[in-house]
Amino acid sequence: MASPQVRTQKGTMAMYHVNAENLPGNEIARTFEGGAHGPASVSFFLVHNQPGQGPQLHQHPYDETFIILEGRVLVRVGDETVEGGPGDIVVGPPDTPHGFTNLGPERARLVCIHAAPVMQTTWVQ
Repeated sequence: MASPQVRTQKGTMAMYHVNAENLPGNEIARTFEGGAHGPASVSFFLVHNQPGQGPQLHQHPYDETFIILEGRVLVRVGDETVEGGPGDIVVGPPDTPHGFTNLGPERARLVCIHAAPVMQTTWVQ
């Protein structure tokens, strides 16, 4: 597996490349913190969790966007909940408690985008 690379073109940063398998984490989630990977201004989790799994309520000082790729997921943002599936996108505003749970019966795949180069999390539960 190749190491992360910053490719330059004529002395300017043109592209950054890293394979997801080289990101920190495990078979449930991988973490990309933009600030640790060149000039990226966003961070994200690549989530692939089992039924019943998901983070407890937490919040950030920035938006978090959930993109559901596979499975059925219950997403809670503040006092609202939505059951989402493939193709659904849910945005949680800053400083609002949120979390999600895989409803099953299969694994769920999500991309959870943090609108910041460094993740900042305050756990509510």
